[in-house]
Amino acid sequence: PPPPPPTAGVSITINGVGSVFSPSSGSTRVGAPTTITFNNQDVDVTHDFVLFSPTGDQIGATELAAGPIVQTVNFTPTAAGSYSFKCSVHPQQMRGSITVQ
Repeated sequence: PPPPPPTAGVSITINGVGSVFSPSSGSTRVGAPTTITFNNQDVDVTHDFVLFSPTGDQIGATELAAGPIVQTVNFTPTAAGSYSFKCSVHPQQMRGSITVQ
């Protein structure tokens, strides 16, 4: 039989505004190439976007940079679960999760 068709990619945009992530959640599917676009809209405020697997391993990150700046993180989830993310500069107020089904 022919191979299955490739899984369609998923794009998620997360904004950094007022030192919070907006939205603070998103979703994708196991095996879907996923691009997270982090749009730091806070002028002259340094943020990053750090993504973790359900087991807590860091699997992607942007560079620390003052806004406004747009950066991306690409990953293909291999397991269902909750993939948390945070800003390493503001970890208490800037956090969220990507649900992988």
